[in-house]
Amino acid sequence: FSILYTENDTELDTFDFFAGAMVDDPDVSQDSTTLSTSLTLAKPITDWYDQRVILSHSEQEYKGRDNGILWYLYETDQDAVTLQSDFFLGESDTLTLGYTYEHQAAANSGNYDDRTRQVHSLFIQNQWNCQDRLFLTLGARWDKYDDFDAETTYRATLAYHVRLLTGYRAA
Repeated sequence: FSILYTENDTELDTFDFFAGAMVDDPDVSQDSTTLSTSLTLAKPITDWYDQRVILSHSEQEYKGRDNGILWYLYETDQDAVTLQSDFFLGESDTLTLGYTYEHQAAANSGNYDDRTRQVHSLFIQNQWNCQDRLFLTLGARWDKYDDFDAETTYRATLAYHVRLLTGYRAA
């Protein structure tokens, strides 16, 4: 189980049409808060198969102010459920298959009506570990949004772990 809460206050620059550039404006700021929670339930089914369920919730709020007056208020909420299966095909080969459902909601007070979106995703990934130094990962993800076309993305990574000697020196 994890919880993350952050608060930020940022001073924003504005565009000055007379100067034709971004300028410092000490009266314009943005406050933001984020709350993210996640619960992972994992169960080894056999020595070659694990099942995982991940439940998550996230809330974000952005408030823009100019001279202390609220300029905009943008809020988002996201709930997700992920079902993931890990298959250990060998000592150094793991195949991951999964499905994610997301419900996203956003509101921008005074600018547009509340918006919602549902996303269904399928993913597959294979990770190989060669002699604990060379790592290869190949994956694909298909996302189906209820408000526009589906999209497939791919990923390939190659990493090599360099073992460095660490020395200590006292003077």
